[in-house]
Amino acid sequence: MVFNEQKITYKVKGLNFKKFLELLKKEKIEVSMLKRQEYNIFYIEVNAKNVKTFLKIANTLNYQVEETNSTILLNSKNNIKRNLSLFICVVFICILTVFSCNMVYKIEIYGLETLTKQQVVKVLNDNNIKAFKTKSSYNLNNIELLLKSSLDKISFASAIIKGNTIIININEKINNDEYIYDYQPIVAPYDCIIKKIDLKSGTVAVEEGQTVKKGQEIVLPYIDYKDGTQLPVKASADIYAYVEVSHTTQYIENHTELVRTGRKFELTQLNLYNFIFKKDKANFNYKKYETEISYTYPFNNFILPIKKTTITYYELKEKSVFIPFEKVKQNIIEENKKVLYNNLSNIKNKQFLSYISYEENIYYITSYLKADVIFN
Repeated sequence: MVFNEQKITYKVKGLNFKKFLELLKKEKIEVSMLKRQEYNIFYIEVNAKNVKTFLKIANTLNYQVEETNSTILLNSKNNIKRNLSLFICVVFICILTVFSCNMVYKIEIYGLETLTKQQVVKVLNDNNIKAFKTKSSYNLNNIELLLKSSLDKISFASAIIKGNTIIININEKINNDEYIYDYQPIVAPYDCIIKKIDLKSGTVAVEEGQTVKKGQEIVLPYIDYKDGTQLPVKASADIYAYVEVSHTTQYIENHTELVRTGRKFELTQLNLYNFIFKKDKANFNYKKYETEISYTYPFNNFILPIKKTTITYYELKEKSVFIPFEKVKQNIIEENKKVLYNNLSNIKNKQFLSYISYEENIYYITSYLKADVIFN
């Protein structure tokens, strides 16, 4: 059986696309730019062998990545021998997959501080709890009780099976005489202006009337002595502040919208796991389009889960639209309000204001949300 190179299509959402392409080029990853739907959304086709590195780079840039479809092109000879070989191969993979999914290949241990991994593994080995056995052969409750009874330093143990791994989490007993509190500072939950600080304990790090950014330290968890030493304490204070956030929307009365022409093209393919054994050709020439994807399982009573994927391409065209500003003004203000209220959703007694300006055929709608807050 002959397979050509596998390619996978991803929908990527993020900014600074130029930097992303430079990093891909540096790692010698070849990609094909299929479509750029919006300024921050684009579709890319990647060779399967480069997927791991591709996703790693995307995660580094905090991109949102979603697989849209994968394609494996099979040899075009459509004969009984080839189909039979494919069927035998799929059945063998299914059997191997079922067997593999029912096995435990690794035991991982977390939460150790004073105990060593070797001590825990010895207890498990002495009781014949090892890897490379079927999942049903493990009694997770017994593993937890065994570890607690065998090692005095364990106060709590839990065991779960995740994939092909048994994960054991251990909490060791704490010596209260040696416990040190990890005091944390009080930080600003918003960009705001500090109006007043009623300090209870700790050290004030900002002045009243000062503007601070979200996450900036307001009260530090220690007290300074004259000899230069510090005493760690819990930071405690009632902090009174003024918060103001804004959001601006631009609107043009004469603008262009993309609308459907009524023409469409449907592409279907049949999948069995990652194998595609029937796929229509994308035989259309729309310059602009949008897609809708649906999935069905046409052979419900068949033992193998054959999936039918239908991709509908709708042709789009640009249409000039004139909508008077007065007709949409209130809707825009309400949308601004939703954005601002999401930013300050847990604050009461908020004041909402909106201002409108006009310049070079563009309306600017700027909304403000103001509030006095108390945090500690």
